[in-house]
Amino acid sequence: MHTDINKLFQGLWDNYIQITPSANKIHQLLADKTGEAEIINDHIALRTFNIEKVGLEKLAAHFLALGYKECGEYHFEAKKLYAKHYEHSDLTLPKVFISELLVDKCSAELQTIVNDMITELIASSKVRA
Repeated sequence: MHTDINKLFQGLWDNYIQITPSANKIHQLLADKTGEAEIINDHIALRTFNIEKVGLEKLAAHFLALGYKECGEYHFEAKKLYAKHYEHSDLTLPKVFISELLVDKCSAELQTIVNDMITELIASSKVRA
């Protein structure tokens, strides 16, 4: 479990720019355009699956441990999504939105693909069970 909110957000950002290198370039362009040395995010959005090892509650636990509070719950039935959002009493910290795909409401083929992918990620220790 995380104990430092800044390290958590930095880790999330570092992971994101590894997957999406253009995000760092866009971030720099925004900083250059606005003249601000630091761009502050008002929110972040995380996506996952409703599978216990990687589900919404598993992700939310890190934020709750760092002082975030649950502030809203959302059901997007047509998109097969369930979501919650969290806020911190320190208003300089971003809101956190976490949504999970309701895999059990999807096709058997998609369920197999997602379950296999999660099993593989956990086996390769990219995700802690």
